Amino acid sequence: MIIYFLPLSNQTTRLENAQHAMCGGDLDFVYVVDNVGVPWWSYSTNARPNLAKFNFPTGSRRGDLRARDVNEPYDLDAQGHGDYKGNLHEQMVDVLLKQYGKEYYQSQCDVEACDSTLFWGEDYPQPYFPIPACCMVAFTKLPDASYVTDKARESFETTAKVDNPAAIDILNSQFAGLAPQLRVGLSATVSDKPCGGCKFMRPFCDARSKQCVVPNCTTVLPYCDAANSTGRLSRAFCPKSCGCEFPLSPLALSLPSWGCAAIDTAGSYQEHLAALPCEDVSPAPRDAYAISYDDRLRESENETRWSLWLKFLDKFEEASRTMPLEEAKQERLDIKYLRRYGCERGGRA
Repeated sequence: MIIYFLPLSNQTTRLENAQHAMCGGDLDFVYVVDNVGVPWWSYSTNARPNLAKFNFPTGSRRGDLRARDVNEPYDLDAQGHGDYKGNLHEQMVDVLLKQYGKEYYQSQCDVEACDSTLFWGEDYPQPYFPIPACCMVAFTKLPDASYVTDKARESFETTAKVDNPAAIDILNSQFAGLAPQLRVGLSATVSDKPCGGCKFMRPFCDARSKQCVVPNCTTVLPYCDAANSTGRLSRAFCPKSCGCEFPLSPLALSLPSWGCAAIDTAGSYQEHLAALPCEDVSPAPRDAYAISYDDRLRESENETRWSLWLKFLDKFEEASRTMPLEEAKQERLDIKYLRRYGCERGGRA
């Protein structure tokens, strides 16, 4: 009889554990990861306000949950170190499933601790570490599910403008509220294998040093010309460093859809644009103001409009390799003539 029931008991335990992992905790929320990698969430319309009977993922009962300290650090490992490994939206969903978003916990959450908490040790202000569990979901909660739907429908250009409306190097900002989340979103686009795996507090794998770091606009400079998602986010979060704000920048991928989302409204871009000569770039400028402008540019940057144009075409040719074959062939043909003659005899320009 014992031999018969022992395997049955083990199977029952496995099934109960599976049930808690799949159905335990808070399931009454919706979330989305937006175009720049930031997760947003809200409760569904008919969300139940009470704690679930069994919690995710271990099946802890409601009475045990009420004894839990809502301000306990979330990201402690088995040794008690705050070094959670995983991206922001994975951690946020984990916290939500464990019911830290419920009113029972949010009403007891130390708001002062949430307000003074940053994800990064070297940032201002001095952080409260590790981050309290109840704060994790407070950062990105939206008023209701319709806002989550709106976030899901946003274009990349719109999201980038909303998150960085002033078109500043936001990764270098010590005061931008979303900067920590944006750093995590950017880091998720880069493989951490060269660094042996990066953890939440230093999520970006710097391929040059093979070190896990907190990304800033110096870190992402090598990605400014990349046509992939890392490049697009680098330009969106570091438009000044990448060259978005200067119309003569060699940056080829400088349209709003490529990451330079706020260039049409950025004051510095408009100021540079207004100062440009009204003459097409060429090896030998004829207009007096164009000649004077080149002289000032040569003195300050050791460049001319023509030398910057050639660098732009180099970058453009490099970017064209990611285009569909026929389009890439036409672009390279145009680049050939633009490089030789400028705009006067340049292909379709």
